[in-house]
Amino acid sequence: MNPRYCKTILITFLLCLSTVHIAFAQQLPQPYTPPTASRLRIERLAIDTPIVISPYSAALGTWNVARLRDRAGLLAYTPWVSQPGNTVIVGHVETPNRNPSLFFDLHLLEVGDVISVFDGQADWFYAVTEKFVVPYTDLTPVTRTEDKRLTLITCVYDSFQPDTREHLDRTVIVALPIAAPEPTPIPATEATPAA
Repeated sequence: MNPRYCKTILITFLLCLSTVHIAFAQQLPQPYTPPTASRLRIERLAIDTPIVISPYSAALGTWNVARLRDRAGLLAYTPWVSQPGNTVIVGHVETPNRNPSLFFDLHLLEVGDVISVFDGQADWFYAVTEKFVVPYTDLTPVTRTEDKRLTLITCVYDSFQPDTREHLDRTVIVALPIAAPEPTPIPATEATPAA
């Protein structure tokens, strides 16, 4: 085959691919950026961390979570907690050298556990309703929903593949809105008699 012809086909393909990515990006709404003071809190796991945006990368064809480190990331183009739909927040299960990271214990959450998101002004409370594992290729946990919900996602630690340095499975936590829980009463202490 003529090398000049192959080069023309390759350039045409790359231009078409760029056009598709540009067209896709133009169809998406402007992603919401969480307020600077936003925090994810999960008392059961002793998590209290900032929430940042995880941008969608057309070049990667997925969300870029590389810079999250020990922070939670709102997936770009998913709604914020004050909006209807499926708010998706992700976090790492481990660091690059395989030490535990933010969501290392996410799989320990149980149905009924409370999660809160502080939006800079108020707390939004959720109770866990589902916990399951999906292969990394399954994107149903990030799809839009009619109901208001919070979905937390992280990699399954034991699904790590050393040859590719990728995780094959994801832990998914789904939580639905609840009213603010009653504060836990502080037990009264017995007065010590004066000496």
